[in-house]
Amino acid sequence: MRRKMCLVLAGLLVAVFVPARARWLTSHGTSGGAVAWAQDLGDATESPAQDDSEQTAGAIGAKKPPTIELGTWCGSVDDHEALKATLFLTVGTQEKSKLTGTWAETYPSSPGGSFTAKIKPDGKTIVFKFKISGSSCKSTANATLITPKDLEIEGTYTDSGCKALRKDFGNFDIFFPCV
Repeated sequence: MRRKMCLVLAGLLVAVFVPARARWLTSHGTSGGAVAWAQDLGDATESPAQDDSEQTAGAIGAKKPPTIELGTWCGSVDDHEALKATLFLTVGTQEKSKLTGTWAETYPSSPGGSFTAKIKPDGKTIVFKFKISGSSCKSTANATLITPKDLEIEGTYTDSGCKALRKDFGNFDIFFPCV
């Protein structure tokens, strides 16, 4: 009698669970397929804006802006009239993504001045605003930090608000430390 009961119970368990398992296997492929399928579904429904590399500086998990070396950077500056000079850019402070300092050039008519700059959230783009001492002239420069390790910044500039001078523009390439 006991043997009959075990056989009936085993038959009942097989009848209840095997068809459901067989149906599940045929609809999902393998026994581990449901987990993989659920993970794939979660990845497919995320929007590209949720990628860490595209977060803004104020967002949770956003990248910290690179530290720019304080001190004097120098290198070449070439304007659109093929004039060449040396640019000296002294970074005095960095607070998060904002830089301040002074600048000077070896152009005879350039008095130098002060600047402010902002490192964009990508960590490579820097927008400079140069103020020319004793003048209403200003220059804006869009620059790229080549890599923090190489200590090189290159960019282009455009003058504005210069009534006595015609509009000037050009490019520059500076390095740290200045030698």
